[in-house]
Amino acid sequence: MEKKLASGQLSQESHDEKVAALETKIADSCARISISTEMEAHAQSDLVVEAATERVDLKYKIFEQLSAWTPEHVILASNT
Repeated sequence: MEKKLASGQLSQESHDEKVAALETKIADSCARISISTEMEAHAQSDLVVEAATERVDLKYKIFEQLSAWTPEHVILASNT
């Protein structure tokens, strides 16, 4: 987009509109991300990423608990 602006293929006004639209999309996406240590908070989540310490037994326990609180379609993931 910057190259098109520099070459005159895109007006400053169009550039600014595109940047504003992109900033809005980024802000909307960030607003949908939440962090919680409470299982209940994930009842409506589509994606849950756990970030527990490197103990497999703990991770299994977390996933077991999350399975009880999250919808069936949820993606449960680990950061490791």
